[in-house]
Amino acid sequence: MMVRKNTSQIRQIFSTIFVFVLFISLFVIPKAQAADLINRSIALSASWPSANVNHRFNFTTATSSNIGSIRFLYCSNSPLEIDPCTAPAGLNVAGAGIASQSGITGFSVSGASTANSLILTRVPSFTTPVSAEYNFSNIINPSTPNEVDYVRITLFDNINATGATVDSGSVVFVIDDWFNINAYVPPYMTFCVGVTVALDCSSTAGFLADFGEFSNFNPSTVTSQFSVATNDPNGYNTFISGQTMTSGSNIIAGLATQTASQPGTTQFGINLRANSNPSVGSNPDAGPVASGIPATSYNSPNQFRYVSGDLVASANVTTGFNRYTVSYLVNVSADQKPGVYAATFTYTAIASF
Repeated sequence: MMVRKNTSQIRQIFSTIFVFVLFISLFVIPKAQAADLINRSIALSASWPSANVNHRFNFTTATSSNIGSIRFLYCSNSPLEIDPCTAPAGLNVAGAGIASQSGITGFSVSGASTANSLILTRVPSFTTPVSAEYNFSNIINPSTPNEVDYVRITLFDNINATGATVDSGSVVFVIDDWFNINAYVPPYMTFCVGVTVALDCSSTAGFLADFGEFSNFNPSTVTSQFSVATNDPNGYNTFISGQTMTSGSNIIAGLATQTASQPGTTQFGINLRANSNPSVGSNPDAGPVASGIPATSYNSPNQFRYVSGDLVASANVTTGFNRYTVSYLVNVSADQKPGVYAATFTYTAIASF
């Protein structure tokens, strides 16, 4: 805490680091952090239930490190590593073979693979960031039609999915019911998050935003962005989750309802609009045939709210890219406890296909 005395008051100034998507420790710890795989995708040679098919994965690594194994973990309940994994009914990748591999090569299928966990292993070798592709044959699709399934892709620095995590990320696919046509349009959803992102998700920059020092006289603000598009006829929903700003047991509580900025009052909130009080943020950008909008609770200029798990943006039809700018607001009271405050937020976009 910094103290300045004058004839009428003591002004308290607090330092904070705001983190979204990835957690940043309050102290420097000499341990590498796993990064997100970028340009991730999965393509199925056929999406019918219980079909014997090829699954092709593409991604670009982000970290220079030893890589000894890659795990493709199929789950029906969640793409997040922190959640338990429920194996999709009927799926079997235990008999899969490697039809082709490029970018990071020399892998064979590990004997540690299971019905829903396909593991590639090799002698650990140092690898710089590179685009990689893996095409697997003899995979039995899940048996439940119209089911959304996820694949958690994780790179490890040791063999057989052991050791430290290097990079990770998830992809999603859908099992369709049988249909009798001679063409197939694959479903897609493109979604990216960063301090700044290109409208079409062709580039992203940053995962850390810093409020600097808090003051009980003036609001503190930062921004981040996300962009999303999908050919799902029912559009998409984007959610935010995570704890509010904390420093140990000290909390800057999130605003449960839309509220204007009030310097000198403890507040934390967000919105997705251009604001004049304080001056921060911008209205959503729209590419061709874009139809997404901010959720009602985050669509009013100069009104802020934060509730973990809230819907923040959506579209109800097929849509091109919308880029949203998220404005983050913090106000503190004169008696707010001093400390280094941080928060971790995750954005999740879902399409039903």
